Amino acid sequence: MKSFITGWLLLISCTVHATDIYIGTIKSTGIFHTELNALTGALTPFQQVATIKNPSFLALDSKNNLLFAAADNRPTGEIVAYQIAPNAQLTEINRQPLNAQRPCHISVDAQNRTLLTANYREGSIESFHIQPDGTLSTAASHHQHTGNGSHPTRQKKPHAHAIIAHPSQPFVYAADLGANALFSYRLNPDSAQLTPLKKIVLSTAASGPRHMKWDRNGNRLFVLNELDISLTVFQFNPDGSLTEQANIPALPSGTDLSDLTAAEIHLHPHLPLIYCSIRDKTNQQRDALSLFRFTPDTIDYQNTHPAHVHFPRNFNIDPTGKWLVIAGQRSQDIAVLQLSANGTPRLSGHRYTFPGEPVCIAFHPPSESDN
Repeated sequence: MKSFITGWLLLISCTVHATDIYIGTIKSTGIFHTELNALTGALTPFQQVATIKNPSFLALDSKNNLLFAAADNRPTGEIVAYQIAPNAQLTEINRQPLNAQRPCHISVDAQNRTLLTANYREGSIESFHIQPDGTLSTAASHHQHTGNGSHPTRQKKPHAHAIIAHPSQPFVYAADLGANALFSYRLNPDSAQLTPLKKIVLSTAASGPRHMKWDRNGNRLFVLNELDISLTVFQFNPDGSLTEQANIPALPSGTDLSDLTAAEIHLHPHLPLIYCSIRDKTNQQRDALSLFRFTPDTIDYQNTHPAHVHFPRNFNIDPTGKWLVIAGQRSQDIAVLQLSANGTPRLSGHRYTFPGEPVCIAFHPPSESDN
């Protein structure tokens, strides 16, 4: 373990000292940019780099310097493609309308050829082909989810909340909070078309799957549940099916969960740790980050730490694994937490007022040619 940590610290010392961050917003005028100092954790002043209505979620193709934004631009939502310039400015390539008003999550497949969109209000998903120049096609697929859960107010109908592709196989998975289920699809990488495969209902009632991440090998899918604040673990099978393995609370036993909801999930880039953000709707200083530790065979809840912002809808961890940048939607600020050698977060002293409500933190690491 000591040699592993030594190697990790050496990696940090050899990397570039600054990383671009793009910030998705609501109740603001567009997409913002800042730069993280990888040595000190300081952020440069926020600069608006694109004007767009409610860009609530961002996805990047850093290899090709592309950024995609989901715009809650009612009455019709949109997705917008941008080219990232060397000075971090964004130039719009094109935009496409959605069959929805409220896109809440987008992602890019591992080959950077398909953009995937989850539409919360409608409970549907869509896919778009990404042309070599970054242009987005019209929708290649549109699928409506079905079903409901047992929660009396949040699960009356489908609410697709996230969609991601497998890191190496042609499968796509959507988390639907309202249906209390995951929906699997087969992806045609040449056309970006999705073929429905299976609806996988979570064994825990009223859990409310929200966001999810793959482990580094694509063997397990970690699903963060918003409503009961838990983590559900699925095993990936070669045919694209998923087998539920465990459901683990994300807060200590006996915690009063009233007015708390889970929001975002990320894996540490180097350590076997999972971080989950938890929001306090009543602002009683219960906003938090919960940590899980995993091995190839096990996963265990570790501890919970203060989030240092109010209503942490989103956060992200920089490529060095040294800094966690967390967005306070309702406090309208962004804090930088320093991660210790064992991954424990603590406030670095860097906390910044933001012009609007920050709801997505996306890192754009420099390409190899920039190093």
